[in-house]
Amino acid sequence: MENQQKSKDQEGIKTPEFFVNIIDGLLGDLNAKEINGKKFSEEFQLDGIPLWWFYRRLITSHVLPKQFNTTYLLKKDKISILEKRYYSLLKLSFQKYFRYNERLKLLAAGKRKKVFSEKNSKKVLFLSYTNHLKNNGEIYRINSILNLLKEEEKVDPFLLFADPLSLSSYRQIKNFKNSLYQYIGKEEISAAETLSEETYVKWTALDKQKIFGEHWKKLQYTLDFFFSKEFIYNTTLYYAATKRVLKEQSIQSIVLTATTGFFERNMIAAAAKLQIPLIVVQHGEGLATSNPEFLPGNKVAVAVFGEMFARRLVKWGIDRKDIEIIGPIVFEEIYSFVQKEQKKTNKILLITTSLIEGNRLSKEEYFQNMTSILRQLSLLQKEIVIKLHPAELHFDRYVKIIEKEGWKNMKVTQERGQSALYTLINDSDLVVNLYSTVALQAMILGKPVVSLDMVIP
Repeated sequence: MENQQKSKDQEGIKTPEFFVNIIDGLLGDLNAKEINGKKFSEEFQLDGIPLWWFYRRLITSHVLPKQFNTTYLLKKDKISILEKRYYSLLKLSFQKYFRYNERLKLLAAGKRKKVFSEKNSKKVLFLSYTNHLKNNGEIYRINSILNLLKEEEKVDPFLLFADPLSLSSYRQIKNFKNSLYQYIGKEEISAAETLSEETYVKWTALDKQKIFGEHWKKLQYTLDFFFSKEFIYNTTLYYAATKRVLKEQSIQSIVLTATTGFFERNMIAAAAKLQIPLIVVQHGEGLATSNPEFLPGNKVAVAVFGEMFARRLVKWGIDRKDIEIIGPIVFEEIYSFVQKEQKKTNKILLITTSLIEGNRLSKEEYFQNMTSILRQLSLLQKEIVIKLHPAELHFDRYVKIIEKEGWKNMKVTQERGQSALYTLINDSDLVVNLYSTVALQAMILGKPVVSLDMVIP
C-alpha cells in the first residue's frame, strides 16, 4: 500500500535534536517558505521532487561535515573576518572536491560492461557500499539475507555498489561487477549539467534575507555549498543513474538497510517515480527516531526488530500492515558465537562511538568525559579493552591518554567486522556501551551491559 507520510513530530514521538534538520529546526519547514507566490518546494525541484527533500536528512548536526560548524556559528553573536574567510574557502574547497572526486570515480569505472542475469526470476536490488565489502567477500549488514535468497532461488539478488561521497575508492570501483557509475552516460551528464546550472541561477537570484533573515550570515556557507552548482550536479547525476539502473536491470523491488544517506534518498526517490516496491530492513536501534519521510508514491514495507520499532513507524504515518516483525536479522551471524557457558575472563569491554565525528561533542568535551570514564573503570582492577567505532579518527588520542595515566591494564583496538566484535564481547565479563546497537548484540551473547550517557548538548 502506498505510504502516506506525515511530516512532523506527532503523538508523543520527538526527534532527538541531533537528528533534526538545522534549518527547519530554526525557521520551520523550508519547503513551505514562499518565493514570489510559489513555495520553495515548487521552485527548487528535481524530477518533480523538492530538492530540499533530498537534502533535509543531510543537514543535521550528526551528518553534516563537522568542518562547517553550522550549529557553532548559530550560537555566535558575530563572525570574525578571519572566520568568514575560512568558511568561504572551506565551502569552495568542498565544492571542487565533490565535483572532481566523483568524476574520478566515473573514470575508474571506465567502460566496464554491465552484468545482466540470464535468469527469468524476479530481480531484487540491494544497495551497498565500497566500505561494506569485507576482505572475505562478505557484505556488511546483508550477507545472511543474500545467502538465504541464493539458497531459495526464488528471486535474483542484484548487488549494486556505490562509494560514499567522503571516500575515494577508485581501485574498488574499477573491480566491481555492478557499480552505480556504470549507469552514467552522456545523457545523464548533460541533464545534470543543465539542471544544476538552472537551479544554481535560481539560488543566486534568491533574496536570502527575506527567507532566512538575520540567520543568513551564519547559514550561508552551509546552504551555498548544498545549493552550489557542483552539489546539485552530483545529486541530479546520481538520481538519473539510479533511475537508469532500475529500468535497465528490470528491478522488481529494492532492499535498503538505511533511509537517511545520500544514495538512499536517491534510491527512495527513484523507487517512488518508477513505482517499484521498497523494502527497508532495520539495521540498528535508531530506526524511526526521526521521520523516515518517504514520498507519497513509495510502496514501502519495513522489516523491524520488534513491536517497539513498529509503534514508532506507525506514529510517523506508516501503515501497520506494511510493517513486519522479523527480529534482528542483521545479527543472524551472531548465532555461531553464542556460548553455552559463560567463561570468567576478568576483562571489561568499553564500546565507544563516533560522537566527535558526528558533531555531537567537541573533541575537547569528548576526551574530557572519556578520561573520567576510563579513570573510574581503572579502579575496578580489571583488564580494560576499548573498542573504537570504525568511523572514529582519534585512535592516537586514546593511546596518549592511557600512556599519560600509566594504565598498564588497558588497551585500545579498532578491529573491524562483526566476527572481531563478537569475539571481543565473548572475551569479556562486562560490556560498557555508549549509544550503540552493540548493547543489544552483547545481551544476545549473554553479557551484562552498562550504558553510559555523555550528555549530548
